[in-house]
Amino acid sequence: MAKSNSRSTLSYRLLTWGLFPAAFLYTGYIAFKSRNRDYFTQRLGLYKKANSASQIIWCHCASVGEINTALPLLRSLIKRGEHLLISTNTVTGKQAVINAKLDNTEHVFYPLDYSVFARQLITEFTPRLHLLFETELWSSTILAVADHNIPIAIINGRISEKTLKAPALILGNYKKSLQEVDLILASSEENAIRFKTLGARPDRINTLDNLKFAGINTPPTVTEECPLDFPFLLCASTHQGEEQLIIERWKLSAPENLGLVIAIRHPHRKKELCKLLNDEQLPYHLHSSYPENPSSNEIYIIDTLGQLMPFMKNAAFVFMGGSLVPVGGHNVVEPAQFGRCILIGPYHDDFKDIVNELVKCEGIILVNNASQLIEEIERLLKDYQEQVRLGENAKNYLDSKTHVLKNYQDLVFKLIDEQSS
Repeated sequence: MAKSNSRSTLSYRLLTWGLFPAAFLYTGYIAFKSRNRDYFTQRLGLYKKANSASQIIWCHCASVGEINTALPLLRSLIKRGEHLLISTNTVTGKQAVINAKLDNTEHVFYPLDYSVFARQLITEFTPRLHLLFETELWSSTILAVADHNIPIAIINGRISEKTLKAPALILGNYKKSLQEVDLILASSEENAIRFKTLGARPDRINTLDNLKFAGINTPPTVTEECPLDFPFLLCASTHQGEEQLIIERWKLSAPENLGLVIAIRHPHRKKELCKLLNDEQLPYHLHSSYPENPSSNEIYIIDTLGQLMPFMKNAAFVFMGGSLVPVGGHNVVEPAQFGRCILIGPYHDDFKDIVNELVKCEGIILVNNASQLIEEIERLLKDYQEQVRLGENAKNYLDSKTHVLKNYQDLVFKLIDEQSS
């Protein structure tokens, strides 16, 4: 059980309560902007259980990326007969849960990191196990869960170099909260070492491959048709500032007979992107407008959620966004499943281990900027066999990781069974 009255914990709570007015206003702003009342009330700990299910497992996935990574394991838990409470930090994360159409599942927004709000969630849902996916180390919430004797597991755990450089007060609370975690399934040896450095108990850490590989055991079934009948470069999950770099270089010298598709990470930014294209006097179509007979001379914007796979399956090239700007990159496993020719920028820290392994097996191309991105594509357009070889190498690499989901299942199911016995 957590001892919540230590000096570092008290200092942390005083700090967070000092920041509460700002957190309150920001939460209200996001709720208003997204027109989602639940975002405001639930982040402030006001919950009402929608069903009578007992023995709930509380799974927290920050947003869309974590949901997509967790889905194979979540589905296996549901198939096993478990009832899930899935929390997210974002409205887009909630939509990803809805799109997944999971049985025996309820969604809520994760409480702000104050023990009083966490206790209200725990009282309402009485979870028997708490699974945290990836990097969600909210100290007050973790300690509140531990105070209720609810086992905690970190799944696909990863720790950034930036986290290790946090102020001493934050590091002290990370250590205290990690001491309460019953099981850590680290996504790499490097992450396992970082967990130990932060203060996690070594005997509770297991090193597995990245859970993102689990999706290859349940590959996406793509039933929708891609509306484009010409070769194209798909820039997937792009972020603010990144589209401008790509568009400016594309306007300078677009590869002949190749279309450009941009799938923005956050669809609410489409007005910003449309303004950029209008300013550059470039023709474009929005996927949400169901354009007829789109042309390779017009930029195609995917401004919806959950409709990327048909484009990824049919793209000639896939550039993974969030990597030309310092975001950390996005999931390269998805295009690799389809044997696509993949490129990624220099800012891919969130996927560094996978990218490094793909580089070794010549299954991905690293580029430093938008100019190099287009230059590499122009080179590959002249060498179709090289395009095929890169895609096949990426697919073969994934085929060597088919054991990943079972490894996670074995350890998570064992933890569940131990709590039931």
